[in-house]
Amino acid sequence: MQDPYSILGVSRDASDEEIKKAYRKLSRIYHPDANINNPDKDKAEAKFKEVQQAYQQIMKEKEAGASGYTGTGYGGYGGTGSGYPEVMAVLVRSAVFMVNTPIRTSRQMRRKKISIYVPLPII
Repeated sequence: MQDPYSILGVSRDASDEEIKKAYRKLSRIYHPDANINNPDKDKAEAKFKEVQQAYQQIMKEKEAGASGYTGTGYGGYGGTGSGYPEVMAVLVRSAVFMVNTPIRTSRQMRRKKISIYVPLPII
């Protein structure tokens, strides 16, 4: 496979936004649905797959570079890394989801009747 950055037409120091913009532009051009009546639709489909692979490869590289982890195993099983960054990422995502999700019991879901007593002076 060629250099994924050259396939997308961006430089190696391009920002995530620039990469995403180039990927979306090329995906729209070479998407199979956009080339139904095109006599070279097989070439367009092949180019579309190539663009997708290039984008996925760049994102994997950036993700691995951001976490500083390139192993595939957990705790030394099946790979070279400890798996700590991946485990922490899962735990953080779970914690954020749980914090933002209210837990309601059947009692809380029932309508509560509230009675307010206000003493009134007799005149």
